[in-house]
Amino acid sequence: RAVWSPDGREIVSLDQGGNVRFWNPMTLEVQSENAVPLLASGSALDWSPDGKWIAVGGPASQLLIWDAALRRQVREIPLE
Repeated sequence: RAVWSPDGREIVSLDQGGNVRFWNPMTLEVQSENAVPLLASGSALDWSPDGKWIAVGGPASQLLIWDAALRRQVREIPLE
């Protein structure tokens, strides 16, 4: 799964291995990569409308909130 940032300057993707990647859409180069094993086979990924946050979720019944500027997880929310 991959989604564009609201301003169109970045793409964030989540693969089946739980890797979150930030891409430059002009060069198609990976700018940052973070492995999140608990998200293996993760299926949910989206930006907040203001582009400041990214919500990442998967089969582990957790929602991870990422700071888009820092490109790292800042909060974990159990969904059960």
